[in-house]
Amino acid sequence: MLYKMKKSTMSVSQVRNDLPQIVAEVAQTGVSVTISRYGKPLAMIAPVPSTSAAVHPLRGVPLVVAEDFDAPLDHYWEALEDEISVSRAAEEPTKYGKKRC
Repeated sequence: MLYKMKKSTMSVSQVRNDLPQIVAEVAQTGVSVTISRYGKPLAMIAPVPSTSAAVHPLRGVPLVVAEDFDAPLDHYWEALEDEISVSRAAEEPTKYGKKRC
């Protein structure tokens, strides 16, 4: 059962007496309560913002994948072939002009 808050500002003594009910109502309704002493605002009880959107920010957003998404990129293959030929030349120096004694 909800504690029916009559106003959004309450005194410290009111909050002290009914804190569990006030917290439950703030959590359920999402309406903040200002706590005051001698008519001056001191603090606020506010609901915690929902974190489910931050955990899954792309949920519900349509994603489109290009038709050539998995097609090989030729310039990467050419660079790889050049790197392989250079490393083979470094590994086999006897084939490329050095004589054995």
